Amino acid sequence: MAATYDPGALTTSARDRIRRRLGDVRVPDGAYLQDEEIDAFLAQAGSEWRATAEAARSLLAVFSVEPDRLRRDGDVDIEFRDRLRVWQAIVREAEAKAEAEEAAEQEAARAGSRSGRLPAVDTSWIR
Repeated sequence: MAATYDPGALTTSARDRIRRRLGDVRVPDGAYLQDEEIDAFLAQAGSEWRATAEAARSLLAVFSVEPDRLRRDGDVDIEFRDRLRVWQAIVREAEAKAEAEEAAEQEAARAGSRSGRLPAVDTSWIR
């Protein structure tokens, strides 16, 4: 398993966009999710925004069983509750964007069927 991130590929790679939205860009050693996990979310979710929500839910599940606060070296505190709040917000935002995209697609499909027109057909090959 591997974790990769290429900020130069944000326009072409759904995996990199999801990793960026989650803040999971410390790869390879600091990544929370492996590439294969993100790819599975993309394959199962049906849309990039749904996959983002599922990935954030996965992180919530993993980190919700961790201690809320960790103290290292006497004075370094790590609080996971802030991350949890961010990932909860990401779930809400991603779900809202997925729903908006789906509604727009449904409306476009309805508008096309209401027009009563057949799609354009290439007739240039007919003599």
